[in-house]
Amino acid sequence: MSDDQARVREYLARLDGACDQIISWVFSHGTMFQFPRVVEYCAKENGGSGWEDSYQNRLIGRLCESQWFAKSDKSSNIYRCTVDDSIWYRDVDEWRMLAYKERLSCSSIPKTSDNLPVIGASLIDHQVFFSPDFFRTVSFDPTDAQRIDLDFFVRFLTELQDGSFKALMSNVQTVEKEKTVSIWNRLTNAFKGR
Repeated sequence: MSDDQARVREYLARLDGACDQIISWVFSHGTMFQFPRVVEYCAKENGGSGWEDSYQNRLIGRLCESQWFAKSDKSSNIYRCTVDDSIWYRDVDEWRMLAYKERLSCSSIPKTSDNLPVIGASLIDHQVFFSPDFFRTVSFDPTDAQRIDLDFFVRFLTELQDGSFKALMSNVQTVEKEKTVSIWNRLTNAFKGR
């Protein structure tokens, strides 16, 4: 196994561990509906045209594989939450060969969720976050978005309604819109260096 393959496997193991930590946190304290930030993050548009958020993809994948979700039947993308019987639809879009955008949205909210207290914080208005290892087609960087690291991702989704999110914002790197270099310039610069 090459060093690159080992690093990828190590990173994916850390990402899976982070997603499992978020999922365990949510279900040890209640249901998905008590954590609006988690529900909204899973259901948000996954990337614009030409990119995907691998944190969102992996979180949805781990959630659907967890003990708290059961697939309705082997051929469908419909899942039932084993805690509150809510029904969820997993949308998987292959936007490029072997590159996927996933979304998970609730299609049936149980009546009992109306009486549950909200524990987690809501998403911040007009804030788009994505993983630092997002995949994109050349020249399609996320605009007006913020790149977040794995630790921030866990803290962001498990944040309670206590207003401490603003203190975590220092961990976010803002992506500059004009930083994209065309593929032609990259190739030209690569050959100049030879």
